[in-house]
Formats: sequence, C-alpha cells, structure tokens
Amino acid sequence: MWQKQLDDNRFISQLYNKVPELIDIRILSTKLEDEGRKFSIVFVMPKYADNPPIKWNNSGYNSVLVELNFFDIKELSIKASNKKLSVDIKIELDQKLIY
Repeated sequence: MWQKQLDDNRFISQLYNKVPELIDIRILSTKLEDEGRKFSIVFVMPKYADNPPIKWNNSGYNSVLVELNFFDIKELSIKASNKKLSVDIKIELDQKLIY
C-alpha cells in the first residue's frame, strides 16, 4: 500500500486493481536537488497496468513508468549492490515528523 503514502495517488490507484508492491523493479534515474530538499526517482512498475488508458493500448505501450518526488526530506537511505540489477523500494511515512 505504498501509494497511500503519496499525495494525489488517484491515477496510479486507477491503473491497477491491486497496486503491486515495489519489489524487483528497475530504477531508471534518481536526482537530488535544491540543496537536498527534493529527491526524485523514476522507475518501471513491476507489472503492466490492469486498466491502462485507451491511448496506451493504441500506442502499444507495455510498461508503466512512475516518477515520484519527495520534498523536505529529513532522512534518505539508499543501499546498493553492484551485483543486483533490480531493487525493492520501501516508502514509509513517519507520523512523528509531520507538522
């Protein structure tokens, strides 16, 4: 239920009957901006949409790319291994840090 931690998650929730967990996915890019106050990540969802827009079907698309932007980050942890080509992403909201 990672998408429920996001503001304005309606579109991704409509694409899937059950939004897949972010397990074994490919990260296409990451970016840290604004002196570390903004973090962006672009990745390929682990499965194609159950309910894709008609435009996607007509265009022959077979992947869903997602870009997430995080602002006012207090902590960011990235663990990597050169041997692994896919990753798991865990998104958590710390209620203690919300003002």
